[in-house]
Amino acid sequence: MMLHILEPQFIGSLFVAVAILSFSVLLMLRYRNLFAILLLGFSIVAIFIVIFNYFINFIPQPRDAIERFIPWAMATVDNWKKGFVLQTLSLLDAKGIPAYTLFLAILFYFFDKSIIIASLFSTIFGLLCIYQLYQLSKEIYDIQTANLSAALLVFSPFFIYVSTVILRETITLFFLLWFFRLWFLNMRQPANKYRYLMLFSLVYMGLLRPLMLLVLIISITIDKTILTYKRNIVFKMTMIGMVILIFLSGIMYIESNPSLLNYRIFKGLAYSKIEAIQDRMEQSADAQSSYAPNVNFNSYKDIIKNMPILVIYFLGSPFPWQIKKFHQALALTDSAVLWFIYIIFFIEIKNFIKTKNKNIGLILVYLLIGICGSAVIQGNIAAAQRHRLIFTVVMLPFAAHRIGIWLSGKKAFKTPAILKQIPAVSRRISPI
Repeated sequence: MMLHILEPQFIGSLFVAVAILSFSVLLMLRYRNLFAILLLGFSIVAIFIVIFNYFINFIPQPRDAIERFIPWAMATVDNWKKGFVLQTLSLLDAKGIPAYTLFLAILFYFFDKSIIIASLFSTIFGLLCIYQLYQLSKEIYDIQTANLSAALLVFSPFFIYVSTVILRETITLFFLLWFFRLWFLNMRQPANKYRYLMLFSLVYMGLLRPLMLLVLIISITIDKTILTYKRNIVFKMTMIGMVILIFLSGIMYIESNPSLLNYRIFKGLAYSKIEAIQDRMEQSADAQSSYAPNVNFNSYKDIIKNMPILVIYFLGSPFPWQIKKFHQALALTDSAVLWFIYIIFFIEIKNFIKTKNKNIGLILVYLLIGICGSAVIQGNIAAAQRHRLIFTVVMLPFAAHRIGIWLSGKKAFKTPAILKQIPAVSRRISPI
């Protein structure tokens, strides 16, 4: 252990860990509220896990980190040290996921290829995810709901896990939550700065996970053309036809120029083909934790037929009959809590539907399309746990508000902020 402590990469990582903790402590001393305490507590737990794991490796790095992210980042660093700066992967490259690995390469370059630093990078974005969820919840509801939403995320075992290993989940989730928060800020007070930042977060999400870019573009189009306008059914059907036509035209253009798929930002369009969906499902189903080994897609009809059961497995795995390892047994508690969250989420959403308020239309469309789309290309428990995070966390503000109503014993926790249509009465959001 003494040799580990004396290593330069450990000493450098320790400085970063102390900086994170110091910031969290200052935040708590400055604001002295529940949210600041939650951030400090999460920082302490996450940093302890990262450093302790460095000595005894009780939480192995995931397969993607070992086989993809770490080797790609280290290869980039080796090129830099040889003077081959121009060989750095392009941010548009479809293979290397440089929108994530380039950050790792920079950290490896300055901190002697420290695995601790790379893990703390996930911790930093985990903290930023908690912050963005808190602010998003305040935009939709109120401070009480924001605190409860942040607490639900902070105490999530799986979120703690992805915030302490080398995965792109936390950085992807950060940009997603930031995008939705900017969306609501722009609805309340339209400004170009919000639109530019939304565009940036959307593009960067596309570089991290191309399928998310496709899902969000479709969701935005549906929200702006179908849900927003109060027109008759003929107008809406016309808009639906135009959206479908534009989407099909884009697919045909990509198919006629297959070289575009070499750019990562267009990679999501590959899943418009049955063959690509089937290939991805087969790759995912090869894992030991596969729950869909016999699913085959020969047509879109097969996708629709199998979608309900795949969605259930995607959202709820692991189930008791799927448990084969100890860590899967631990994951069972996480999935049990998620089913509770799903039920509460649907109960809360009924209130928005009754009010005929369309301000959360984008979130609902995103969840519907995203969950269905992800379910048909993920075929194992591990992949489902990771990929559903970008959907389940978005549900937390709504579930938290309903839980708050039950805990307070009142009819309404507070009037949802997003329902306040009069600018004069909409509250300003403070940084914390």
